[in-house]
Amino acid sequence: MRAVQTDWVDTFLAIAHHAGIRSAAHALHLSQSRVSAHLAALERVVGVRLVARGPRGAHLTPAGDAFLAHARLAVDELDAAVAAARDRDRSSARVGICLPVPPALLAAIEWPAGVRPSFSEISADAVDAALQSHAIDAALEPVIRRPGPSDTQQVLWEETVVTIESALPWPPADSGPVLVVASELPLLLAADYPFSGTPEPVAHVGIVLAMVAAGQATAVMSEGAAPPPSPRFTASIDDRAPRLRYGIRASVDGPEWVGAVTCRRSPVRAIPERVPQSGSGGAVFAGAPQRVAV
Repeated sequence: MRAVQTDWVDTFLAIAHHAGIRSAAHALHLSQSRVSAHLAALERVVGVRLVARGPRGAHLTPAGDAFLAHARLAVDELDAAVAAARDRDRSSARVGICLPVPPALLAAIEWPAGVRPSFSEISADAVDAALQSHAIDAALEPVIRRPGPSDTQQVLWEETVVTIESALPWPPADSGPVLVVASELPLLLAADYPFSGTPEPVAHVGIVLAMVAAGQATAVMSEGAAPPPSPRFTASIDDRAPRLRYGIRASVDGPEWVGAVTCRRSPVRAIPERVPQSGSGGAVFAGAPQRVAV
Protein backbone atom coordinates (compact mmCIF):
# COMPACT_ATOMS: atom_id res chain seq x y z
CA MET A 1 0.00 0.00 0.00
CA ARG A 2 1.22 3.44 -0.87
CA ALA A 3 2.14 5.55 2.16
CA VAL A 4 -0.38 8.14 3.31
CA GLN A 5 1.14 11.60 3.42
CA THR A 6 0.41 13.74 6.43
CA ASP A 7 -0.59 16.78 4.37
CA TRP A 8 -3.33 14.69 2.74
CA VAL A 9 -4.68 13.81 6.19
CA ASP A 10 -4.47 17.45 7.30
CA THR A 11 -6.46 18.43 4.22
CA PHE A 12 -9.08 15.76 4.91
CA LEU A 13 -9.46 16.93 8.51
CA ALA A 14 -9.89 20.52 7.33
CA ILE A 15 -12.60 19.48 4.86
CA ALA A 16 -14.40 17.58 7.61
CA HIS A 17 -14.12 20.50 10.04
CA HIS A 18 -15.18 23.23 7.61
CA ALA A 19 -17.67 21.12 5.64
CA GLY A 20 -16.40 22.24 2.26
CA ILE A 21 -13.49 22.32 -0.18
CA ARG A 22 -13.45 26.10 -0.49
CA SER A 23 -13.54 26.74 3.28
CA ALA A 24 -10.80 24.15 3.85
CA ALA A 25 -8.63 25.74 1.18
CA HIS A 26 -9.04 29.14 2.83
CA ALA A 27 -8.17 27.75 6.27
CA LEU A 28 -5.09 25.92 4.95
CA HIS A 29 -3.99 28.82 2.71
CA LEU A 30 -4.05 26.51 -0.29
CA SER A 31 -5.78 26.69 -3.64
CA GLN A 32 -9.00 24.73 -4.13
CA SER A 33 -7.31 22.64 -6.79
CA ARG A 34 -4.51 21.66 -4.35
CA VAL A 35 -7.10 20.67 -1.72
CA SER A 36 -8.99 18.60 -4.29
CA ALA A 37 -5.73 16.95 -5.38
CA HIS A 38 -4.85 16.02 -1.78
CA LEU A 39 -8.29 14.51 -1.24
CA ALA A 40 -8.16 12.56 -4.49
CA ALA A 41 -4.72 11.15 -3.65
CA LEU A 42 -5.88 10.11 -0.19
CA GLU A 43 -8.99 8.40 -1.57
CA ARG A 44 -6.87 6.50 -4.11
CA VAL A 45 -4.63 5.11 -1.37
CA VAL A 46 -7.54 4.25 0.96
CA GLY A 47 -9.50 2.80 -1.91
CA VAL A 48 -12.92 4.23 -1.02
CA ARG A 49 -14.77 7.51 -1.30
CA LEU A 50 -14.31 9.60 1.84
CA VAL A 51 -16.02 12.89 0.87
CA ALA A 52 -19.16 13.39 -1.15
CA ARG A 53 -19.71 16.74 -2.83
CA GLY A 54 -23.19 18.23 -3.18
CA PRO A 55 -24.96 21.53 -3.85
CA ARG A 56 -24.70 22.42 -0.16
CA GLY A 57 -21.00 21.63 0.09
CA ALA A 58 -18.99 18.57 0.97
CA HIS A 59 -19.91 15.98 3.57
CA LEU A 60 -18.28 12.80 4.75
CA THR A 61 -19.41 9.42 3.53
CA PRO A 62 -19.85 6.58 6.06
CA ALA A 63 -16.33 5.47 5.16
CA GLY A 64 -15.15 9.04 5.74
CA ASP A 65 -16.76 9.08 9.19
CA ALA A 66 -14.93 5.86 10.08
CA PHE A 67 -11.64 7.24 8.74
CA LEU A 68 -12.08 10.56 10.58
CA ALA A 69 -11.84 9.23 14.14
CA HIS A 70 -8.63 7.30 13.44
CA ALA A 71 -7.13 10.15 11.43
CA ARG A 72 -7.59 12.56 14.34
CA LEU A 73 -5.92 10.12 16.73
CA ALA A 74 -3.03 9.58 14.32
CA VAL A 75 -2.41 13.32 13.92
CA ASP A 76 -2.65 13.88 17.68
CA GLU A 77 -0.15 11.07 18.31
CA LEU A 78 2.23 12.48 15.71
CA ASP A 79 2.03 15.94 17.27
CA ALA A 80 2.67 14.41 20.70
CA ALA A 81 5.67 12.52 19.33
CA VAL A 82 7.18 15.70 17.91
CA ALA A 83 6.57 17.58 21.18
CA ALA A 84 8.08 14.76 23.23
CA ALA A 85 11.19 14.66 21.06
CA ARG A 86 11.66 18.42 21.32
CA ASP A 87 11.04 18.39 25.06
CA ARG A 88 13.45 15.50 25.55
CA ASP A 89 16.11 17.42 23.66
CA ARG A 90 15.63 20.40 26.01
CA SER A 91 15.30 18.51 29.29
CA SER A 92 17.69 15.61 28.89
CA ALA A 93 19.74 16.69 31.89
CA ARG A 94 19.30 13.81 34.34
CA VAL A 95 21.44 14.89 37.28
CA GLY A 96 22.25 12.55 40.13
CA ILE A 97 22.84 14.23 43.50
CA CYS A 98 25.24 12.30 45.70
CA LEU A 99 24.79 14.23 48.94
CA PRO A 100 22.07 16.52 50.29
CA VAL A 101 22.46 19.93 48.67
CA PRO A 102 20.92 23.09 50.20
CA PRO A 103 18.01 24.22 47.98
CA ALA A 104 19.55 27.68 47.68
CA LEU A 105 22.59 26.17 46.03
CA LEU A 106 20.47 24.28 43.53
CA ALA A 107 18.64 27.52 42.78
CA ALA A 108 21.98 29.26 42.26
CA ILE A 109 23.04 26.91 39.46
CA GLU A 110 22.61 28.42 36.01
CA TRP A 111 21.93 25.86 33.31
CA PRO A 112 22.42 26.62 29.60
CA ALA A 113 19.42 27.85 27.66
CA GLY A 114 16.99 25.05 26.89
CA VAL A 115 18.33 22.66 29.55
CA ARG A 116 15.83 21.73 32.24
CA PRO A 117 17.45 19.25 34.63
CA SER A 118 15.68 16.59 36.64
CA PHE A 119 17.30 15.54 39.92
CA SER A 120 17.51 12.18 41.63
CA GLU A 121 19.45 10.91 44.62
CA ILE A 122 22.35 8.56 43.97
CA SER A 123 25.06 7.09 46.16
CA ALA A 124 28.62 8.20 45.50
CA ASP A 125 29.64 4.58 44.87
CA ALA A 126 27.09 4.28 42.06
CA VAL A 127 28.04 7.43 40.15
CA ASP A 128 30.70 5.88 37.93
CA ALA A 129 28.47 3.02 36.79
CA ALA A 130 25.48 5.33 36.30
CA LEU A 131 27.50 7.69 34.10
CA GLN A 132 29.00 4.87 32.05
CA SER A 133 25.60 3.26 31.47
CA HIS A 134 24.01 6.66 30.75
CA ALA A 135 21.46 6.13 33.51
CA ILE A 136 22.28 9.75 34.42
CA ASP A 137 23.81 12.48 32.30
CA ALA A 138 25.78 14.16 35.08
CA ALA A 139 26.35 14.04 38.81
CA LEU A 140 26.43 16.85 41.35
CA GLU A 141 28.95 15.84 43.98
CA PRO A 142 31.89 16.87 46.15
CA VAL A 143 35.12 17.36 44.23
CA ILE A 144 37.48 15.23 46.29
CA ARG A 145 39.53 13.65 43.52
CA ARG A 146 40.87 14.36 40.08
CA PRO A 147 38.66 13.30 37.16
CA GLY A 148 39.57 9.94 35.65
CA PRO A 149 40.29 9.31 31.96
CA SER A 150 36.62 8.47 31.32
CA ASP A 151 35.04 11.56 32.84
CA THR A 152 35.28 15.30 33.26
CA GLN A 153 34.50 17.41 36.29
CA GLN A 154 33.80 21.12 36.64
CA VAL A 155 33.93 22.97 39.95
CA LEU A 156 30.82 25.10 40.54
CA TRP A 157 31.58 26.62 43.93
CA GLU A 158 33.95 26.21 46.83
CA GLU A 159 34.14 27.16 50.49
CA THR A 160 36.93 27.58 53.00
CA VAL A 161 37.13 25.21 55.97
CA VAL A 162 37.19 26.99 59.32
CA THR A 163 37.73 25.83 62.89
CA ILE A 164 35.31 27.23 65.50
CA GLU A 165 36.35 27.33 69.17
CA SER A 166 34.82 28.82 72.27
CA ALA A 167 35.94 32.35 73.11
CA LEU A 168 35.05 31.83 76.78
CA PRO A 169 37.59 30.59 79.37
CA TRP A 170 36.01 27.16 79.91
CA PRO A 171 38.13 24.62 81.76
CA PRO A 172 39.10 21.87 79.31
CA ALA A 173 37.52 18.48 79.72
CA ASP A 174 39.66 15.62 80.95
CA SER A 175 40.02 14.21 77.45
CA GLY A 176 40.07 17.61 75.76
CA PRO A 177 37.45 19.03 73.41
CA VAL A 178 36.16 16.65 70.77
CA LEU A 179 36.18 17.56 67.09
CA VAL A 180 32.60 17.79 65.80
CA VAL A 181 30.83 18.61 62.56
CA ALA A 182 27.14 18.94 61.80
CA SER A 183 25.68 15.98 59.93
CA GLU A 184 23.76 18.61 57.98
CA LEU A 185 27.09 19.36 56.30
CA PRO A 186 27.68 16.06 54.49
CA LEU A 187 30.38 17.50 52.28
CA LEU A 188 32.63 17.77 55.31
CA LEU A 189 31.81 14.24 56.38
CA ALA A 190 32.50 12.81 52.93
CA ALA A 191 35.88 14.41 52.48
CA ASP A 192 39.11 12.90 53.77
CA TYR A 193 40.93 15.77 55.48
CA PRO A 194 44.13 15.46 57.48
CA PHE A 195 42.71 16.56 60.83
CA SER A 196 44.31 15.31 64.04
CA GLY A 197 41.05 13.54 64.85
CA THR A 198 38.10 12.28 62.88
CA PRO A 199 35.16 14.71 63.20
CA GLU A 200 32.18 13.22 64.99
CA PRO A 201 28.84 13.98 63.30
CA VAL A 202 26.23 15.82 65.37
CA ALA A 203 22.62 16.19 64.31
CA HIS A 204 22.33 19.97 63.82
CA VAL A 205 24.51 23.03 63.32
CA GLY A 206 22.86 24.62 66.35
CA ILE A 207 23.86 21.71 68.59
CA VAL A 208 27.42 21.89 67.27
CA LEU A 209 27.64 25.60 68.13
CA ALA A 210 26.09 24.98 71.56
CA MET A 211 28.78 22.39 72.31
CA VAL A 212 31.47 24.83 71.19
CA ALA A 213 30.01 27.68 73.26
CA ALA A 214 29.96 25.39 76.30
CA GLY A 215 33.62 24.50 75.78
CA GLN A 216 32.77 20.86 75.06
CA ALA A 217 33.98 20.71 71.49
CA THR A 218 35.92 22.28 68.66
CA ALA A 219 33.99 22.39 65.39
CA VAL A 220 35.19 22.03 61.85
CA MET A 221 32.76 23.79 59.52
CA SER A 222 32.42 25.31 56.11
CA GLU A 223 32.78 29.07 55.96
CA GLY A 224 29.20 29.41 54.76
CA ALA A 225 27.81 27.65 57.82
CA ALA A 226 30.12 29.17 60.45
CA PRO A 227 29.01 32.03 62.70
CA PRO A 228 30.91 35.30 62.55
CA PRO A 229 33.50 35.91 65.30
CA SER A 230 31.77 37.06 68.48
CA PRO A 231 32.28 37.13 72.27
CA ARG A 232 31.26 33.44 72.17
CA PHE A 233 33.15 32.13 69.19
CA THR A 234 36.54 32.46 67.55
CA ALA A 235 37.02 31.29 63.99
CA SER A 236 40.22 30.51 62.16
CA ILE A 237 40.90 29.13 58.71
CA ASP A 238 42.25 25.62 58.91
CA ASP A 239 45.27 25.64 56.62
CA ARG A 240 45.55 21.88 56.79
CA ALA A 241 42.33 21.43 54.84
CA PRO A 242 41.72 22.15 51.16
CA ARG A 243 38.76 24.25 50.18
CA LEU A 244 35.45 22.42 50.06
CA ARG A 245 34.34 22.12 46.48
CA TYR A 246 31.13 21.02 44.83
CA GLY A 247 31.21 20.21 41.16
CA ILE A 248 29.29 18.61 38.32
CA ARG A 249 30.76 15.54 36.66
CA ALA A 250 29.91 13.72 33.46
CA SER A 251 31.43 11.07 31.26
CA VAL A 252 33.70 12.34 28.50
CA ASP A 253 31.12 11.29 25.89
CA GLY A 254 28.33 12.92 27.87
CA PRO A 255 26.29 16.01 27.05
CA GLU A 256 28.11 19.07 25.79
CA TRP A 257 26.19 21.40 28.13
CA VAL A 258 28.14 20.21 31.17
CA GLY A 259 30.96 22.65 30.49
CA ALA A 260 28.52 25.56 30.33
CA VAL A 261 27.00 25.12 33.79
CA THR A 262 27.81 27.99 36.17
CA CYS A 263 26.89 28.98 39.71
CA ARG A 264 25.83 32.42 40.88
CA ARG A 265 26.97 33.87 44.19
CA SER A 266 23.94 33.16 46.32
CA PRO A 267 22.76 32.78 49.93
CA VAL A 268 23.35 29.21 51.02
CA ARG A 269 21.72 28.50 54.34
CA ALA A 270 20.44 30.06 57.55
CA ILE A 271 22.57 29.39 60.62
CA PRO A 272 21.59 29.96 64.26
CA GLU A 273 22.26 33.43 65.63
CA ARG A 274 21.58 32.15 69.15
CA VAL A 275 22.59 28.79 70.53
CA PRO A 276 21.22 27.04 73.65
CA GLN A 277 23.11 27.25 76.89
CA SER A 278 24.46 23.95 78.12
CA GLY A 279 21.66 21.91 79.66
CA SER A 280 18.89 24.31 78.57
CA GLY A 281 17.16 21.58 76.58
CA GLY A 282 16.23 23.75 73.62
CA ALA A 283 16.52 27.09 71.89
CA VAL A 284 14.89 29.41 69.37
CA PHE A 285 16.97 30.02 66.27
CA ALA A 286 16.96 33.03 63.98
CA GLY A 287 18.38 32.76 60.47
CA ALA A 288 21.42 34.69 59.32
CA PRO A 289 22.04 34.01 55.63
CA GLN A 290 25.63 33.28 54.72
CA ARG A 291 27.20 33.37 51.29
CA VAL A 292 29.25 30.84 49.42
CA ALA A 293 32.45 31.82 47.63
CA VAL A 294 32.37 30.86 43.96
